[in-house]
Amino acid sequence: MEPGLDWNMWLGAAPMRAYNSTLSPRGVHNHFPAWRNYREYSGGGHTDMGAHHYDIAQWALDMDTSGPIEIIPPDDPKANSGVRYVYENGVIMTHGGPSGCVFTGTEGTLRIDRGHLSSTPESLVKKPLGEKEVHLFQSPGHHRNWIDCVRSRKRPVADVEIGGAQ
Repeated sequence: MEPGLDWNMWLGAAPMRAYNSTLSPRGVHNHFPAWRNYREYSGGGHTDMGAHHYDIAQWALDMDTSGPIEIIPPDDPKANSGVRYVYENGVIMTHGGPSGCVFTGTEGTLRIDRGHLSSTPESLVKKPLGEKEVHLFQSPGHHRNWIDCVRSRKRPVADVEIGGAQ
């Protein structure tokens, strides 16, 4: 067992089992920890990485303080995509799998994933925003934004209270 690790606390409400370094790895930021694949400890990739992808969507929809009013699973319980999130303003966000989100609106469809933005028609993402359209904060990245906010006492773009409430 790793020095300083309280294995019982790490397990929490999960079933008791003997220590296993796969479930409590060191150097988490150097690899994708395999504990995420065990249902006793994680909801899988959707609940793990989904928070990062949906955070962007919640932010863009200005729904950080409320979230969806309805979540509709796909018809096939074995599907890896297709979950729909319905918002009070009528927007429906669909999980396009394996990651990212798809927004369908009156002018076309946006596909958003880590470091990737595309649209149908292609011109939709190339069209400059007008003065009266929504312009999101240009984040310098989570780490830099957090340090800047420690200094300024402002809330970071990915505030813990928003993440904890969702």
